Amino acid sequence: MLDDDEPARIAALRALEPRLRSVWALLCAERALVQYRKFHDRTKRGDAFLAECLAERLWGDLGGDPLSPLECEASAARLHDLVPREDLPEEAALRALACAFRARSRGGDPLDAACAGRHVVDLADYLAQQALGLAQSATWSDAHEARVRAHPLVQQELARQERDLRELQALGDDARDVFEKLKARAASEAADLLD
Repeated sequence: MLDDDEPARIAALRALEPRLRSVWALLCAERALVQYRKFHDRTKRGDAFLAECLAERLWGDLGGDPLSPLECEASAARLHDLVPREDLPEEAALRALACAFRARSRGGDPLDAACAGRHVVDLADYLAQQALGLAQSATWSDAHEARVRAHPLVQQELARQERDLRELQALGDDARDVFEKLKARAASEAADLLD
């Protein structure tokens, strides 16, 4: 079973080239976008089309069509504005995508990138609680936490984040030709987060 070791994840992100930290954050956000689309279609909250367009624009930036730091910060702010004060787990994609934009605008800040991953792990955690029937539990115990952490949704997301880190470390600096393949894989894996 994989542990949710955020300090190790941050250390691994620090070892990446700054642009690849933003790629990693965007891969995490991409996996949550389908869940957000489903939530938006059901509730009419937010703007799934805008989120998907902004994700596509960041992919373009990372592939060589640059955004300015100001444009990145403005995109992060637009995403933040879509998240109501309730901070619903289903809106993890918006928060993760905003973190990816912030990581990009701040020179690949590893803490911003790690924040994107954290939001998607939290989404997987929430969906695992739903699947296990623990979401409405009046009391929470270590046994509940262990069941959620061992759930396949959580374990898959942790494994994917580690895999993405390893693959990006192996790519090095010139990886633009691989971004489309990574993006497509993250989008196809998004279906695994659907409840």
